[in-house]
Amino acid sequence: MSDFKGNFSEINLAEVLRMLVSTKQNGLLRIYHGDEEGLLAVERGVVVNAATATQQGRHALYQFIVWRDANFRFEAQNIPPNAARDLAAYPAIQLIDGIARKIDELAALQQAVPTLDSVLYYTGGEALGDVEATPSELGLLILANGHNTVEQIARRANLNPLEVAKSLAKFRLAGVLELVSVPNRDSGPIDSPFAHPPPQPAAPAPEPPPAAPHHGEAPRYWRGKRIN
Repeated sequence: MSDFKGNFSEINLAEVLRMLVSTKQNGLLRIYHGDEEGLLAVERGVVVNAATATQQGRHALYQFIVWRDANFRFEAQNIPPNAARDLAAYPAIQLIDGIARKIDELAALQQAVPTLDSVLYYTGGEALGDVEATPSELGLLILANGHNTVEQIARRANLNPLEVAKSLAKFRLAGVLELVSVPNRDSGPIDSPFAHPPPQPAAPAPEPPPAAPHHGEAPRYWRGKRIN
């Protein structure tokens, strides 16, 4: 596999590892994400370690999941005996299945992220207890009253709208936020020139038919008989 390379937008990390593990490869999977770089070491089909500039082991491995558009290249080589083997204790299939679940969760989260003009309504429920949330994120639920858009919620909370949308996505996945298709608005006059059709001018009254022409005095009748 000297020329095994690609991009995680074409094949995800779980499938890449499945290929390396099933064919019992030895070497380093180099991962490039902008200015960041990561390494994933595989030894005879065993995932032995993962590392970034700041993280190692499982933390680094799960960081790679977020790098969805990263480039990768596998370099076949022997792993030095003194190299760290933080992940070697875990069965490869367990790591791969865990990565696959995280990838699916991330995809579902991205699907649940509302647009900035979406209106959400907090429905409540016990499912909220399953969501890891900060106090500021809980405050967003109070503003999700079926009237405010995501952008309005962010403005009132003085937060970045995109970050607010991601936070609300967690609650939406948990089922405690519902998307309101039509915003609830107070009834009243609508300030729009197109709210009502403009009044149409009244149709002109029809003109009377012209009188029939006649000559001299018109005949007169009494009880059906002409009297002149």
